[in-house]
Amino acid sequence: MAGSIVEIRPVYRSPSGRTFAQDGLTGAAAPMRREAAEEDSCDMNVSLFGRHGWVVFVLFAVVSLPAYGDLIGALHRGGRIQGPENTLEVFQLSLDLGVNPWFETDTWVSSDGVLVIHHDLDMCRTTNIGTLPGFDCVVAANNPLGRLPWIRDFTLAELKALDVGSWFSPAFAGAVMPTLEEAMFFLDGTGVPLLIEIKSTGQAPLIEEILTRTGLSADNIIIWAREPYLYDQFYVLLPGVRQITGIVAQSVVTDAFLADRAAKGDFGIGFTPAGLTQELMDKIHSYGFLSYSVPASNGQDPVLQQIPLGIDAFHVTDELDWEQFLSTRPCLDRLDNDGDGFADFDGIDFDFDGIPDVPPDPACAARLDTSEVAECQDLIDNDGDGFIDLADSACVTPNSLSETVFVPSCGDGIISAPETCDDGNVLAGDGCYSSCRIEDSVELFGVAEGGSVSVTVSSVVIPVTTNFGETAAQVVANLATAVNVDPTLQGLGLSAAGIGDSLFTDGIIDSLTISDVGLSDVPLPAAVPALTPMSWLVLAFSLAGCWALVSRHRQRELS
Repeated sequence: MAGSIVEIRPVYRSPSGRTFAQDGLTGAAAPMRREAAEEDSCDMNVSLFGRHGWVVFVLFAVVSLPAYGDLIGALHRGGRIQGPENTLEVFQLSLDLGVNPWFETDTWVSSDGVLVIHHDLDMCRTTNIGTLPGFDCVVAANNPLGRLPWIRDFTLAELKALDVGSWFSPAFAGAVMPTLEEAMFFLDGTGVPLLIEIKSTGQAPLIEEILTRTGLSADNIIIWAREPYLYDQFYVLLPGVRQITGIVAQSVVTDAFLADRAAKGDFGIGFTPAGLTQELMDKIHSYGFLSYSVPASNGQDPVLQQIPLGIDAFHVTDELDWEQFLSTRPCLDRLDNDGDGFADFDGIDFDFDGIPDVPPDPACAARLDTSEVAECQDLIDNDGDGFIDLADSACVTPNSLSETVFVPSCGDGIISAPETCDDGNVLAGDGCYSSCRIEDSVELFGVAEGGSVSVTVSSVVIPVTTNFGETAAQVVANLATAVNVDPTLQGLGLSAAGIGDSLFTDGIIDSLTISDVGLSDVPLPAAVPALTPMSWLVLAFSLAGCWALVSRHRQRELS
């Protein structure tokens, strides 16, 4: 790679207390020192509950589980809305939220065989590679690769010399691309699993080597990919690692498919929201799988409609208002607390039904930002109360432009001019413009199919005409002009030249909707109380047993 290579070794301290250095040459995340005092509480448990008291405790815990448990939010690229994606810096910011979700990330392999975390196929959007001689992020004669630069073109040392933070904000200048190993060490001991999206083949042996050499627990990672063939080596080399199989269409979720995945030991099934039904969700759960919805977004998209169906985890995308959702996630009990027939968000101004819970959960209401400063949804804590401010419904900012665009006719099986075919996302480079795969697009960043783009701004619909063959950047410029926002999308730290698939779903755009954050009614089955009569009975029994044991212990001490 052209340009100077500088060894960068910033030292980080993970929330678990483990300290390590990011090594600019080897990428090894070497533990330096960790001292912790651990107390064994087994004796206390035995004396309190008796020899078989744990049976009572477990029975109570199982029987008293509500029908709808807490949702698990997998923060996209570690929480990219608040910092440079897939960096230790944004991981720390997300940990500071205190919501204990999963961290979703993406892995590629460097030219010298080291796993690094990075999302895009190329490096133009989130690094300064374009400022180095010979790599101007333009596919032209002066580009030595003949295409945009990819991770696999560079060694780890070369990747470590890049700046992966300035694109987001000058405050993150000098941020370094982490290795997967460094990310695993950083989250070790936090209780936050790392959900790793496998972007290329051959990664299973590398992850196996990391786990074997470092002694890190396989329980701290979850593997998933959108293409099942990427799992083959994991089944052989890492059979104990949790895996989520991504599916491209709900139609493939047959009993035979689920039985095969269960036999291979899969942990979950990942799917897109479109076409999800209660029957399909019940089928996934009947095989013991966790259900993982990706992508999902705010009230304008299907994730809220999926909650009553029983989804277990979902992909937290950029457009979610973090104050309304993430900081109150433990309060998402999905019960009809006010008896109106709809599932509620506890303590938030607007529930699914638009009416606050009666009464609100005090523990949740205390976390709500009720004194928002009207500066639009700038994702900044303007009033200094510790929460990101709620959106100002009177304005829309570039942050409304996200990956969760509305693409109604991509892959719909209907061929309409100028579409030439629809292959169901199977083949690459065949010009099937309706299949919504970046490989099928004319250019790396994709093209628009042409037609009218419906842009909704504060309930006002603004038509924007797009021409067939326009790049994503051109569509963005058209939209920016229509809604009077900065066409370079400075609010997102993105440029029109490098926006790529970070803005559009896999490259192809039919239409886009920009709208205010809103919630809609979601029918809910009959509410199930958090504690059933059997639960109360078991609770009373366990408490009585505990009291008897404690009393006996005190009598022995007195005698």
